[in-house]
Amino acid sequence: MKSIFYIITISKLLSGCSDSTHKAVNTKSVPVDTTNSFKIANLWVTPKKELKFNSLLEAGSDTIHLVVCADYVYWPFGKIKDQIKFSSSLLNNFKIVNKTYKMPGGPAVFRVLKHASSKLIFFFDNSDGETHTDIFKGEIYDADVSFSNNIKIGIDFEGFYRVFFDYFPGELKNHYKVIQFSSCVDGITHTYTFKNCKLKSVVFTTHGYRDSFSKVDY
Repeated sequence: MKSIFYIITISKLLSGCSDSTHKAVNTKSVPVDTTNSFKIANLWVTPKKELKFNSLLEAGSDTIHLVVCADYVYWPFGKIKDQIKFSSSLLNNFKIVNKTYKMPGGPAVFRVLKHASSKLIFFFDNSDGETHTDIFKGEIYDADVSFSNNIKIGIDFEGFYRVFFDYFPGELKNHYKVIQFSSCVDGITHTYTFKNCKLKSVVFTTHGYRDSFSKVDY
């Protein structure tokens, strides 16, 4: 009997997050609200309304890529309208590196921040007399970096999906190791990568017209 018990226990441990994830999900075959939903592999997925879902770019072998219009995609650590506001923001454990890029012929300014293994670059623009800022580039690997919606390195699949989706079928949850959100405008992309059922890294990249700023680096 003991040997049977050990076999069952080990089997559960080896199954990883697969079993626990499926137990925690909604067992309904379709979400309540399909007007705000889209399909992956003929299964309904419902993003939260505040994500402002625009379109599905990809649902590949291990990646889901969505275009969204939410403020979060521009300000994942909350709005920081002034360079001196970093110390009172969620990024107060980051240090501002003594490196500022001022683009020739324009008012754009980039500030570099670092903390442990994580690093960020913020873009500041006051071309219309008012300061605008959003994230330009970044890599987050440390669990003590706080996002505005309680996302953290180490969060599990279930916790992550709960933040961004009202309904995500259990049949799909363990198929994807990379979740990407791209902004509707300005070419900002978040890439959330999971390993062993936990969020391992978050990488921010920009593209499109911002390719002209490609020399801006850490």
